[in-house]
Amino acid sequence: MTEQTKMFGIKLSKEVKDIDSLGYVMETLEQIRIKQAEIDLEFNPVIEMYQLLDTYLVGGITDKDEMDSRSMLRANWDQIIKQADVKVKELQQKQASYLNTLKRNVKDFAKEVVDFRKDYEVNGPMVEGIEPNVAMERLRRFEDEFQVKNQFFLINKRG
Repeated sequence: MTEQTKMFGIKLSKEVKDIDSLGYVMETLEQIRIKQAEIDLEFNPVIEMYQLLDTYLVGGITDKDEMDSRSMLRANWDQIIKQADVKVKELQQKQASYLNTLKRNVKDFAKEVVDFRKDYEVNGPMVEGIEPNVAMERLRRFEDEFQVKNQFFLINKRG
């Protein structure tokens, strides 16, 4: 749990520069929201286990690192929640800008897809009368271009 809390902190501290980084931070906020719903179910058994160890283990827990982690468990999670709230407020202020960028990207992308399809039909590997090696070159070129466009689609889909 301590490691997961640290990872959430690192992910939340990422600066939002573009649609891709916005999607990354939004996914992190969603993960935190999901985790927040079940966190007490995870914390309570751990805390109870430590209490049992303190009660019945002679000398208690002597490992300083473990004692520090135990005492900071809830405080670290509360800090992540506060950091997430700050990030949400920051994103809400910038929301209009990102929305305009996303809409512009989607509009441009739709035009690119239509152009890509036309180019594929006219200059693709299925054009009659071309040599097999030329068809393979064209196929590779269109596959590469498709991968780039698909990646762009996935990035904007997250936004």
